[in-house]
Amino acid sequence: MEHVGVEESKEKIGMVAWKMTLKTPEYPEGRDIIVIGNDITYKIGSFGPQEHMLFLRASELARAQGIPRVYVAANSGARIGLAEEIRHMFHVAWEDPDNPYKGYKYLYLTPQDYKKVSALNSVHCEHVEENGESSKLIQQITGPCDSKAVCVSLRYKITDIIGKEDGLGVENLRGCGMIAGESSLAYESIITISLVTCRAIGIGAYVVRLGQRTIQVENSHLILTGCGALNKRERSSCQRQRVTSNSDDELKVSGTGAAAPGGLWAWLLTGHQ
Repeated sequence: MEHVGVEESKEKIGMVAWKMTLKTPEYPEGRDIIVIGNDITYKIGSFGPQEHMLFLRASELARAQGIPRVYVAANSGARIGLAEEIRHMFHVAWEDPDNPYKGYKYLYLTPQDYKKVSALNSVHCEHVEENGESSKLIQQITGPCDSKAVCVSLRYKITDIIGKEDGLGVENLRGCGMIAGESSLAYESIITISLVTCRAIGIGAYVVRLGQRTIQVENSHLILTGCGALNKRERSSCQRQRVTSNSDDELKVSGTGAAAPGGLWAWLLTGHQ
């Protein structure tokens, strides 16, 4: 990790970190802290490989120097990317083209589109031939088919979509496990505090949960993967109100109405506190 000024930043990612010195009348010489925050203006604050690595290195620095780590959470969880170069090209091979409700067999590219993207290695395909929508179109143009060669539809069946950009798939989930483990280590060795200023989803909510000490702004949400995760707390907390269904309204499942009784946060900020 490299210390840079704002004007020196070379790449735009959805995570920022600062090392700050806080000075108060009670402690005029100041105390250093590490602050990590999502940049919700970039891909709605989602976590990809770069975001995970910055979070990891900043948290490791806090542990190495024995200083508090503050996480400002406003995110949309792990990034589920789209291969934009494929998005507007693929076609659907329906079980019954006249009745899409019967489902589909596979997605495919036309030979012309496959030729455009094959060099990018962003998609893997199998060459298939079968009668289908394309052959029906051929019949409309050329008349009844006299041979299989005329009627057959040439397609490239999509088997894998990788995308030409990094950080579109399972590598994001691998990074989630990495920063979850780091957050557990941080909680054991330094002061960890989280400030939930907006919606925090998935791994963004989980690292808040692992940090334990949480300040939640009113009308913000901690959205974990179901009521089981929300209720994961010391077994002695049976007297607390518990979330019993994932189908409850969002505020009950993930907002302050669930977080406080479930022990997910220590302080609630209301209004302009």
